[in-house]
Amino acid sequence: MAENDTDSQSEMGASLQKLLTSAKSIRASVLTAAIVAAAGRPYSIGEVLDVLRDVDYATNPHSKKPEYAAWLKNKDETLAKIHN
Repeated sequence: MAENDTDSQSEMGASLQKLLTSAKSIRASVLTAAIVAAAGRPYSIGEVLDVLRDVDYATNPHSKKPEYAAWLKNKDETLAKIHN
């Protein structure tokens, strides 16, 4: 019985992790949409994806991704260039 409980808890933990990941993605997407809408100018798809990446990395650190480490090194310059 205890083994079944452990399996059930593992499955529940995995499901909660997926839910949390989805919620973080939704939050980044909604914030990106708000930023683009508030800007009052057209954005290209590339610009929107850049804003989404910046919002995602700024709100949800991805310490295991090499892209995140590169983004951290240049974030001030990148953010100033894209969002000014």
